[in-house]
Amino acid sequence: MNNGWYPRLHDLSQLSDAEINCVAREILHHSFKVRHTYEASLIEPSSAADLRRFEENPGSNGPDLCSLRLDHTATAKSSTWNQAVVRILSAQARSATFSGPGSTVTTVEWESLFEARIDRIIKDSRNLTKLGTSKIEKTRRTTRKITRRRHIANTMTAWYRSEGDQEGLQFWSYISDSLNLLTYEGMSDEETGFDEDSGESLKFVLKPLYRHEDFGLLFKYVDSVPASYPDLFHRTGTKRWKRVATPFYTAREAPAHLPSSFFRDGYTPQSSTALIHNLPGPTTYLSYAGIGI
Repeated sequence: MNNGWYPRLHDLSQLSDAEINCVAREILHHSFKVRHTYEASLIEPSSAADLRRFEENPGSNGPDLCSLRLDHTATAKSSTWNQAVVRILSAQARSATFSGPGSTVTTVEWESLFEARIDRIIKDSRNLTKLGTSKIEKTRRTTRKITRRRHIANTMTAWYRSEGDQEGLQFWSYISDSLNLLTYEGMSDEETGFDEDSGESLKFVLKPLYRHEDFGLLFKYVDSVPASYPDLFHRTGTKRWKRVATPFYTAREAPAHLPSSFFRDGYTPQSSTALIHNLPGPTTYLSYAGIGI
């Protein structure tokens, strides 16, 4: 099954080991519908119910190339589900390669290549969900983050006040108020990662479960502002790592006294004092930041 996709055919005799790995990566990216290998670690794994149905009837309930997922409870070799995924990927790879006349290269151990890549994906996903970084270090990072954003908000508030721009002043006053209410506990966590395709270091972003989704969009805008106002902000010379949103959440509880508009839809705050403020939610200010709704 190729899901309507026909890969470019490769003559094995013309491929180096590095190019064979590139073919494996191309197959994996298409099969998981991702642009980068690390994105596969963010895909929801197979559920316990999926695995149970597969054990009962492997022929009918196995992995589906249309929505490929992995069993994160075991390695590629020790999981029958993951072995089925390996077979699917290997079949795709073999359909994309051939041995030309007189070629000395007739086979490639595609199973071994895909097992290694799947194990890396599972390991990356476990690292994200395990959140092994110490609480002290996480607190230090989120404190630095909110300090930087407060500095940006205070600087822009002063600038818009001097310009007499009431709309800009209102926006940045809202950002300042939001940061003060959310505190450092309302900032996202970041786990370091690595893009094996490009060799680039990454920051995987894990959002607070309770926080309204649109705060992520607003704070991304806030973080981008200094680059647009070089006269107001001094460059530190430190290269910012690429930040990658994930479907995972931090386990921190919401600070007390947050307005109801700050919570994610469907989230019920545990604190009885969580609704005392009357501020609009972040969606109100997306248009000012140039973010389409």
